[in-house]
Amino acid sequence: MAEGTIYVNFKVSDTEIKRVDSTCIYSRLEQYLVASFELADSWSPFTTIEIIFNKDGSTIKTSLIDGKCQVPDVYLAYPGEVFVSVVAGVRRTTNSAVIRVWKSGYSEAMDPPDNPLPPAVFVQSPDGTVWLLRDRFGLEYSEDGIVWKTGGGGDGLRRYSRLFAAGDFVNNRLVIPATIHQLGMNAKLMSLEMRSGGAEDVVSGWRRDVNGDFIIEAHNPYDGEILLMEG
Repeated sequence: MAEGTIYVNFKVSDTEIKRVDSTCIYSRLEQYLVASFELADSWSPFTTIEIIFNKDGSTIKTSLIDGKCQVPDVYLAYPGEVFVSVVAGVRRTTNSAVIRVWKSGYSEAMDPPDNPLPPAVFVQSPDGTVWLLRDRFGLEYSEDGIVWKTGGGGDGLRRYSRLFAAGDFVNNRLVIPATIHQLGMNAKLMSLEMRSGGAEDVVSGWRRDVNGDFIIEAHNPYDGEILLMEG
């Protein structure tokens, strides 16, 4: 393992996998993130055990060696959710656990990543300033997880989704300008979810300004995700 290795730890029973650490994982941790697995005795008869990683419809399978394996670098290039499961033999498998990858503070030249995830592709933003990841649903994400160009969900209604961190709040307020979400004045909040980083007693509210800006307010800022939709 590389010097400075960071571990995410899982406990695997007969059919279930559970993440047992609380480490926050950020994008651009390539080569440093290793998954460690504590397996129940029922897995001992299998000489070959494999770990399946899945993100945005792309799947990578890797062998478990001494209870460890490296998390695929390509899945750490940008924020999102990496699903992890265990498989052995013909049909011996588990459910999935999640590694949430948050936006890092790392920045670099405006070159697109070398290995975009299939079926996602990298495209340039309309103003040519950033590279965006276009997922299998046609939504385009910048590296911080913001949907750059809103897309539909099959119902003709435009949506805007964003991951945010506690550090994005200023004076306990997070403002999402109308010029960013680009939704009409009939836009409404569909979900506001706390992911991590806040206390259990977080009190959070939201409001829409007259100019169309959405404002999240919290006495204790937190990491989370917001979904807006027209209609």
